[in-house]
Amino acid sequence: MYLQRIKKENLIIPIVLLIAFILRMIGINFGLPYKYHIDEQFYVPWSLRLLNGEISMPAITHGPNFYLFNLAILDIFIYFILFIFGKVNSPNQFAHLYELDPSSVYLAARLFSVITGTLTVLIVYVIGKRIWNKEVGLFAAIVLGLSFLHIRQSHFAVPDVFLTFCISLSFLMIIHALETKTITAFSLAGFVAGISSGVKFTGGLIALSLIVATLTFGLTFPLRMNNKPTFWRWFKLLLIVSTSFSLGFMISYPVIILNPQTFIEDLKIQSQWALNGFPPWQLDEFPAYIFYVKILIQFVGLAPFILGLLGVAYEIVWGSKISRFLFTFLVPYYFLIILSRYYFARFVLPMVPFLALFAGSFSFLIVENLKKSKYHIGRRMATAWILPTLGIVIMIPSFLNSIKFDSQLIQTDTRTLAKQWIENNIPTGEKIAVDWPFHGPPLATLYESVPYSTNRFNVTVVGGTGLSDHSIDWYREQGYDYLIASSFIYNIPLIFSDKNEERKEFYKSLDQEFSLVKKFSPSDDGEEMPFIFDEIYGPAISLSKRERPGPNIKIFEIKK
Repeated sequence: MYLQRIKKENLIIPIVLLIAFILRMIGINFGLPYKYHIDEQFYVPWSLRLLNGEISMPAITHGPNFYLFNLAILDIFIYFILFIFGKVNSPNQFAHLYELDPSSVYLAARLFSVITGTLTVLIVYVIGKRIWNKEVGLFAAIVLGLSFLHIRQSHFAVPDVFLTFCISLSFLMIIHALETKTITAFSLAGFVAGISSGVKFTGGLIALSLIVATLTFGLTFPLRMNNKPTFWRWFKLLLIVSTSFSLGFMISYPVIILNPQTFIEDLKIQSQWALNGFPPWQLDEFPAYIFYVKILIQFVGLAPFILGLLGVAYEIVWGSKISRFLFTFLVPYYFLIILSRYYFARFVLPMVPFLALFAGSFSFLIVENLKKSKYHIGRRMATAWILPTLGIVIMIPSFLNSIKFDSQLIQTDTRTLAKQWIENNIPTGEKIAVDWPFHGPPLATLYESVPYSTNRFNVTVVGGTGLSDHSIDWYREQGYDYLIASSFIYNIPLIFSDKNEERKEFYKSLDQEFSLVKKFSPSDDGEEMPFIFDEIYGPAISLSKRERPGPNIKIFEIKK
């Protein structure tokens, strides 16, 4: 009977991983073959250019880096698969196929996020098991596995999920080094931490955890060993770990050697964004320290957030040295992201595994104390079953949001619907102005092809703050036939209130000045929906009111 119970318990984590994988996998083909996620354009195409020998990349790609290397390896794998099945016979033909339909390359990149996201759930389980016990690890795995924030980001071909995976793996390696107390383990931990730093610069904070771990290990040395001062042995260990870290960083971010000027330029750009934000856009009305708390509550859940905070408080006062060690990354990272004016929901992602672990440790404490209380609550039930059940219950809202999100991603995007309508109803060659690329219908122009297009149009992408950058009269004078407005642009507020009000009035006036010939909405009732900046990447809030991804698209005809 006991062995049967053990076997059943051992089945839970594979089930959690399977569910986590499925939730991250459904809908990863969203939008394709069209490129609707604006940030994916900074990575997926450049992985192909990396294979072409291009190492001088824009600073915004942070490349070449370890994330791009992995995408490039996937591109090679796709090429050989297509080659084996006779779909391509040369790299040039593969490049041509990508131009015709980039779906396979984007799917592979998104699948990489799915796999590394799922593996992060497993790593969090192992960390929880190593620091506390199996029950805590399982609880943390359930929280991360069902976290809407992590599930949502795992659908996108951007490096944040991979960064979270690398940081979690680095911590597991550092914890292993502290437990085994071997030079080899510390060297390996340093190497993995260096790779994490090369994925994104914010991953470099793991170096602080590595230094603290090395110092902690050094304090265990006796004053003298083999008639030699211990200091020299500690210095040797620090030198080895630093070398391993540097080697990992240079391998994962070789641009620092190949093109130091790009590295310096990248640092300058990142620093400017951190200091100035994204003017003239106002990404959120709240300061960063409130914004990230709001994101954790909204996208992970109120219950796991509260349990995580209580776990943090408990571990600070009564926790073990190894559990407190997690703070060496969690606290500096939080202060780093809140001190920046350049903030996005995905930046908080590396904190979610830590939140899940501390929520698990405190939940375990609650369950054990209830079982020992005079009321004997849950005394006859094994903690190994109570804790996973509690984890599932508190993550039900996040799980339901994830289901809604996945179900919406498999529906046709409003931008695709708008494209189809335009090609069927607007004559070829008409002069059209759109707000921005990516946020409106992907139309083939006189100079640029778009997959599966039947018509070409004379398209002007206004950019800037959208159509409002020009006056109503200007569009008439320039001879435009149609204007296409996207809520992913006109719903983003501006920093300067006077300019913002002028912009609002412009978009309101479109209904009076021009003829609204067609409107596409992601909602079931066709109305405007609540908006946050992160909506531009995919459905985020008001999921119960949505039925498909994409912005509100309004097509206005300028009658002459």
